[in-house]
Amino acid sequence: AVAALLWPALSGGGFAYWDEFSHWGLAAKEIFARGALPPLESALRFKDYPPGTALFQYYAAGFTGWSEGAASFAQTLLPLAAAAALMQGTTWERAWKPAAILSLSYLLAVFFNYRPQSLYVDHVLGFLFGTAIASSLLSEDGTRRTLVRLIPTLAVLPLIKAAGLVLALIAAAAAAAGHLIALRVRDGSLKRLGPVFLCAALLLAPLAAARSWNAHVARIGAAKTFDTGITAAGLLAKFSGPSAETGVKTALNFAEALFGKQVGRTLPPVVLVIILTLAALAALKLERRAAENLRIRAVYLWLLAGFFVYSGGLLLLYLFSFSSYEGMKLASFGRYMGTFFLGWSLATAAFFLRLPAAAAPSRGALLTAAALVLGAAVTLAANALKKTPPEKTLLHRDIKAKAAYASARTPADSRIYVIWQGSDGFEPQVMAYELSPRITSTRGGGWSLGKPYGPDDVWTADLPPKEWGTVLRDYDFVLIGKADGRFWKEYGGVFGPGPRSEGLFKIPRGGKDLKLLPV
Repeated sequence: AVAALLWPALSGGGFAYWDEFSHWGLAAKEIFARGALPPLESALRFKDYPPGTALFQYYAAGFTGWSEGAASFAQTLLPLAAAAALMQGTTWERAWKPAAILSLSYLLAVFFNYRPQSLYVDHVLGFLFGTAIASSLLSEDGTRRTLVRLIPTLAVLPLIKAAGLVLALIAAAAAAAGHLIALRVRDGSLKRLGPVFLCAALLLAPLAAARSWNAHVARIGAAKTFDTGITAAGLLAKFSGPSAETGVKTALNFAEALFGKQVGRTLPPVVLVIILTLAALAALKLERRAAENLRIRAVYLWLLAGFFVYSGGLLLLYLFSFSSYEGMKLASFGRYMGTFFLGWSLATAAFFLRLPAAAAPSRGALLTAAALVLGAAVTLAANALKKTPPEKTLLHRDIKAKAAYASARTPADSRIYVIWQGSDGFEPQVMAYELSPRITSTRGGGWSLGKPYGPDDVWTADLPPKEWGTVLRDYDFVLIGKADGRFWKEYGGVFGPGPRSEGLFKIPRGGKDLKLLPV
C-alpha cells in the first residue's frame, strides 16, 4: 500500500545530487542499457564498487522502463522492505503500532540527513544492518529459522558497499550471540554442533559474497578505488615520515569530530553512543525475562564493539584511501558515520518492541505513537513542498541540451573531453552521466584548465596548451560546457579557425599541429 502511494510521488522525479550522477545513477543506467554488469571499457569510473542497489533498480525498471524516477522509486523500496522487519509480531488491528514503526524509520532517516529516494546507498546499508539485528530479536517462529532467513540479507550487505562487509559481520556476531544465549538458557548447554554450524554460516555468507564480487573485479581487470593493503609499517609512516603532518592532522580532526561534529541533523558520535547506551539500560530495566535480558546485553555489547571497529576503519580510509585534502577535511564524515548509527538506532528500537505486550496499550505508548506519526507527516509534507532551486533546474536543463546536441553528433563509443571552467566538478559529472555510454575526461582529466580561480580551487589543472594537446590525442571530441575569456586567451591556439564559443569540437587525427574543429 505504501509502495503504491510512492510510485506517483517519485516516478516523475530525477536525480539531483553529486554521487547520483557520478556513480550510483550512472551504474544503474549502464546496467539497464547493457543488460549486464559494466565491462572494463564502460563509462563507469568506479567499477569495483558493488552493484547491489543498481541491480535491484535494474530488475524493478524491467517492469516500468528506465527513468530516473523509476530508479528512485526502486531505491525507496529497499529501506521500506527493511523497516517491515520491525513489524514482526504486530497486527493491523492495532494499526497505531505499525504506523509508529514506519514513522520512526522515516524520521531516523531524516534525522541522519538521508533522503529515502536518493540513490546514495548509505541509508540502505544502515537499514539492512539494523533491521537484520532487529529481526533476530523480534522473530516469533524460532531462532534457527530466523538465522536461516538472515543469511541472504547478510550476504547482500557487502554487495551494496564494501563497508557492508564489516556491518554484516557485526550483525552476524550479534545475531549468533543472541541465538546461542537462547539455546544455552533453554537446553542448559551447547553440546549440539548444528547451532554452531548455523552461526558459522552467518559469518561466512557475507565473506563469500564479498569474495565473489572481488573475483569479478579482478576478472575484468578493474582497478581498486580504495587502498586496502594497510600494514603496520605503512601506518607508522603516516605519523613519522614525510606525510606525518597530514597524518597527525587527519587523526586529530577525526578525534575532534567524534566529540564535536554532528552526524546528519543529530548529535556528535560520542553523544549518540551515550544516548543509545542509556536506551539499552532502560530496555534492560524493563525486560524481566532473564534470557531475553542477556540477549539485549549481548547485542548491545556487539554494537558498541562494532562502533569502535567501524570508526577505526573509517579513520584508516581517511589516512590511506582519500586524498590528503579530502582526508584532512573528513569528507562525508556525517554520511558515513550515520550509516552505523541508523542501524544501531533501529536495533535499539527492537529492544523495546520485543518487550511483552500489555493487554491494552498504555496512554504513554499511544501518545508516543501519535507523536511519531505526526512528526513523520509534518516532515514528509515539508520535504514534499520543498522545491528544487530554479537555478539548479535551469543548470540541469542546460547540461541536458548540450549533452543531447553532442550525443546526436558523436558515436556511442567515442571519447569526449569535457571543459567546464571554474567548476568543482558537479557540472562535468552531470554532463558525463548524460553523455554515457560515451567515455568522458571526468574519469581522471581536468575539466577546468589554467591557473586556479582562488586559494581553495583544487580542481583547476594548470596544464600548458601543448601538454593539453598531448592529452587530447586520447580523445575524439572536446565538449565545452562553459568557458571564459581567460580560457580562450590561454588555450585558443589549440582551436582552428572559427568563433571562440562553447560547443562541440572534433579532434583531428594526424598532422603536426593540433587544431580542434567545430562540429
